[in-house]
Amino acid sequence: MSEKKFIFATTPCPKRGPRAERGQVRQKILEAAHDIFVRSHYQDATLRKIARHAGVDPALINYYFGSKQRLFREAMSLPEDPAEIIHHLLTSHTQDLGRELSKLALGSWEQAATAGTLSALFSALVTDEETQRIFRNYFASDIVPAVADFTGPDAALIAQLVGAYGAGLILLRYVVRMQPLASMKRSELVNILEPILHALVASTAGTTLRRRG
Repeated sequence: MSEKKFIFATTPCPKRGPRAERGQVRQKILEAAHDIFVRSHYQDATLRKIARHAGVDPALINYYFGSKQRLFREAMSLPEDPAEIIHHLLTSHTQDLGRELSKLALGSWEQAATAGTLSALFSALVTDEETQRIFRNYFASDIVPAVADFTGPDAALIAQLVGAYGAGLILLRYVVRMQPLASMKRSELVNILEPILHALVASTAGTTLRRRG
């Protein structure tokens, strides 16, 4: 993998003052924002509440981040670029694509689910138009091309279908925690999901993919 890429990355606001102090204040705000976002609905996570939790003046949030949306995108950024991971899977694991996609959908989000990031992200995607726009743009500019290298002209449809399947799984297992899905072992789920995802990609792409076994 190359350097980490943040889905919701933004251009930093210009800053003045001692660099070390700036970094400390900014980090305090990010940590407080992450804590508040994962414990509150997006609309309830006010800048004033975040500033109070961070022990800073609310004006500093606007100074460092410019808006609540920018703060959210930085505080909740994912540690790895899904587009890069997907491209790697499609070029390296053709025979076991269903299994590898299943492991990606479950494994990559496990830590985020534990930290509460998923609940906050789903909340923002449902309620905040700017977050929706940024996610759509990212999906179109990064995810679809990664899939297109492997599947051809139906890349957007394939990516959206697999994404919809994965999002539903993640929502029910990690956010809603619906049983028995939430308590199933990851290995059991991977075995169930493998042929489903494999067939979905293969049939939509018009491509014959070989599965294990």
